[in-house]
Amino acid sequence: MIDDREGGINPYNMYDNCVNAPGAQVSTRFRLEYEYRTGKKLDVSQLSTVPCMNETAVTVYLNRADVRKALGIPTSLGPWSICSDDISRTYNRQYGEMAQRVKNGLDLGLKGMIYSGDVDMACNFLMGQRFSRKLGYKETKNKKHYIVDGQIGGYHTAYENLHFVTVRGAGHMVPTDKPSVAYHIIDAFLFNKNF
Repeated sequence: MIDDREGGINPYNMYDNCVNAPGAQVSTRFRLEYEYRTGKKLDVSQLSTVPCMNETAVTVYLNRADVRKALGIPTSLGPWSICSDDISRTYNRQYGEMAQRVKNGLDLGLKGMIYSGDVDMACNFLMGQRFSRKLGYKETKNKKHYIVDGQIGGYHTAYENLHFVTVRGAGHMVPTDKPSVAYHIIDAFLFNKNF
């Protein structure tokens, strides 16, 4: 979703067009992000454009009876949505900062990977890179590009038990924008392969 403050640029992928589907509505996710970021209620009438992301396909797919059955979702649960007002109204934030929680897990020997698309302005890669560095772990592999299908897929930095990876040309939804690169980095992470 974009508004005048974002200058007509899709914040989830700055090189992607915004979806201008007829009858598009403000997604719950955008409303929640806006209200969290600004501390104000969203006045939809003030928006100059329609949502940047069309969530129809994933919503229809994840609500199909055969998919819900395959995923083991009880029929007693309501339909899936990208964000739920029921959850957002009752969610009680327990932690304002996650660095110590991540450190606790890594200190127990868990492995972690933070990855970011490099054209995502909502959760940009610079924040992830900074977060990874500030955890204070020794860098075990300097930032270096990795190759997928003969092209630079992005950059990888390794720390003790933690990998930080960027995905070149991907926005907020890395697997949607760059599925083969997403597969490559997840496979490398899970099976201790070279990036």
